[in-house]
Amino acid sequence: LKEKKDFRQLEDFNTKAESDSDYTRQYLENLNNPDKARKSAQQAERKTKLSNAEEVQQKKKKARVTRLPPDEIEMMNNKDAWGDNSMTTAAWQAIHANDIRSFRDMLVDSPEMAHVRSKDGRGPIWWAHEYGRTDFVNLLKKLGVSEELRDESGATPPQMSTI
Repeated sequence: LKEKKDFRQLEDFNTKAESDSDYTRQYLENLNNPDKARKSAQQAERKTKLSNAEEVQQKKKKARVTRLPPDEIEMMNNKDAWGDNSMTTAAWQAIHANDIRSFRDMLVDSPEMAHVRSKDGRGPIWWAHEYGRTDFVNLLKKLGVSEELRDESGATPPQMSTI
């Protein structure tokens, strides 16, 4: 007990902090004028939504479509991997609608979509040629999709071309 030292309490709950008085003042103001409080809350919500939307746009701008490694591309082109599924449907719909923006967004999330093949062996590069979508063809070629591939009947993508 000889060496005992008294320390002042780190937080004194009996003293008013400035932030408490600001909070109390704002609370009472909101109680007295609920319309003003509602408008203020709506403005804050709009600002948050706008900043979230801007953040999403920035992420999309920064997001890049990545190219699959050659071994993964080879696996995607194996006949056993061919099949109709949600990914082939989504790719076909984007190409058919000429919606390059949504196609790129899908490729950012799923780069394998560039190489997906339906049960007849056709895929995005066939459909891009078929519908004359030059932007799609160029994008797919940059991602390593070959125009030398053959579908189930032996046709290459350029043979489907309307470009």
